[in-house]
Amino acid sequence: MCDLSFNDLGTKGNRKLATAVSNCSQLKTLNVAGNGLTSNDIMLLLSKLEDLSYLRNLNISHNELDEEGGKFVANWLGENHLLAKFDASWC
Repeated sequence: MCDLSFNDLGTKGNRKLATAVSNCSQLKTLNVAGNGLTSNDIMLLLSKLEDLSYLRNLNISHNELDEEGGKFVANWLGENHLLAKFDASWC
């Protein structure tokens, strides 16, 4: 479990996180709620999570997700059949 919620990661912190989580093959839960992430940040992070077969819970709520980011998230969710819980509320 990795809970980084409400830590003000921003773009710079998200880049580092995206690199780090791509190497965490056993990660089951990731919570990045309320970190001031933009759609581009979220798209980068999700692209790094594609190969994580153990990921079951993802929370990206309380971030800034625009229409383009929303479409990317929808496509990503359509390809990720193992995710059990996803929260994008208040985006």
